[in-house]
Amino acid sequence: MILGLLTLLLRRLAISGFFFGGLFFCAACGHAPTPKSAKGPASTATTKQAEPRIERILVRADRIAFIEPEGKDPNGAVPSLVVLGRQGTGARALFHFGVTLPAKGTLKSATILLTRSSDVDMAPSPVELHAERIVDPWDARLVSWPEQPRLVDVRTQHVLVRRDGAKTVRVDVKNIVQGWPLKDPSDQGIALVADSSTLTGAAFSYISRADDPPTLEVMWAYPDAPTKVDAPAQPENRPGNRPGQAKKDGLLRIQNDEQK
Repeated sequence: MILGLLTLLLRRLAISGFFFGGLFFCAACGHAPTPKSAKGPASTATTKQAEPRIERILVRADRIAFIEPEGKDPNGAVPSLVVLGRQGTGARALFHFGVTLPAKGTLKSATILLTRSSDVDMAPSPVELHAERIVDPWDARLVSWPEQPRLVDVRTQHVLVRRDGAKTVRVDVKNIVQGWPLKDPSDQGIALVADSSTLTGAAFSYISRADDPPTLEVMWAYPDAPTKVDAPAQPENRPGNRPGQAKKDGLLRIQNDEQK
């Protein structure tokens, strides 16, 4: 019986030595016993990029002139409508828009809006137009065909004016307007030039109270800071959550009186 008790005691000592020896080996190797994992996935936070805020800017020209080889009104009056692309003439329309674009943001688009006039019937053939950059100072009261400012073609998109087309014609001028925030002294306005001509050309309202005069439309994107949102596992109505910022669309109208 004494021999049996000794055998049982030796077995217990051996088991205890193996256990404590294992702990000593883990400590010597720099490893700690692995704790039980916490229930549920770890909470993480993500960053959601907010959408830019788009603003529409409408500007009426503060200087307008219409020049053609045949001359202009000796009193310097601006006609109520102009005809571009008529055979036998090289008429051009000159505009200056006194607008200061924001220092931050991105130009999405820039377009001159022209209202077609129904006072002149248009031939079936379309008239092609495009915009060019004016690089010389000019006075709307004194400018003429022999003394017109220099123009630079910056490869803007061309537009076709058709007899059965929309009443409002949109002429792309983004390549011209995108340099305006730099305040280059050579930016002196925009000229509309016809690339093709027909018997009648295309007539547009110039200074008319019945129709909208030529207007510059600018779409400007303002950068917005990223918005931090909590992990999707948390309900949106929990305290501390910051939902993503919603897109905001604004409208800013800048309307200058035209020079008579």
